[in-house]
Amino acid sequence: MAVSKFEQRRLAHRSLPLTSGHGINRTDIESAVRDLGELESDPRGAVQRKARALIYEQGERAEFVYEVIDGTVMLSKALPDGRRQIVEILGSGSLFGFSPVGDYSCRAQTLTHASLHIIDGEQAKASAPLQQRYANQLIQKFEVLQDHALLLGRKSAIERIASFLLSLPHQAKAGASVAGHSGSQAFCRTRMNQREIGDYLGLKVETISRNLAILKRQMIIAKGKRGQFELLDLAALRRLAGPPAGLFA
Repeated sequence: MAVSKFEQRRLAHRSLPLTSGHGINRTDIESAVRDLGELESDPRGAVQRKARALIYEQGERAEFVYEVIDGTVMLSKALPDGRRQIVEILGSGSLFGFSPVGDYSCRAQTLTHASLHIIDGEQAKASAPLQQRYANQLIQKFEVLQDHALLLGRKSAIERIASFLLSLPHQAKAGASVAGHSGSQAFCRTRMNQREIGDYLGLKVETISRNLAILKRQMIIAKGKRGQFELLDLAALRRLAGPPAGLFA
């Protein structure tokens, strides 16, 4: 029996074994898993996904809810002409995939190698503890989305990029500061490429490249390999990014 890619993805997600009445055996499911870039499940019962693997598509029937155990997932929405806005970046502990209308409103894709716990949608709706966890996360997300709305609606390109760099996890850099700069220094890294950063910040790739070059010329940052940035002057970067959104209240 021929199985479509959509059906393979749906079947590969299922946590319960299929009956023989479907005409699809374990080999079919394992093949679907390989097609999706998944690896064997780990001892915690999580499904492993390679970087940039599709989890579900925008508009697809919402049958499952997901929890990020390890790694990073990005959610995006697309217009009919192909333009995309990355709306959220999710890390460990995040729940996603709940839908009040029956279809996924966003496209979900791994940004890094990720471990995901897959939960049946009906079971998720009936679980009071899971619903409470999700409600608590929504409160935190509301504040994050308000900050992002301010960034997209009122900040210039270089302010958006400075804010993005400051939002990344930092590792302090040992040693003396760069001559002429009093600000402390740090390293940060993103797994997003420039197109993805542009889709998150609402900027063109050319605008991202041009403004990163400006920050490098001003010795505020130095760009390394594979998404690594050296933040040479955190004080200057903070001035460019502007005050936190909460200070405007």
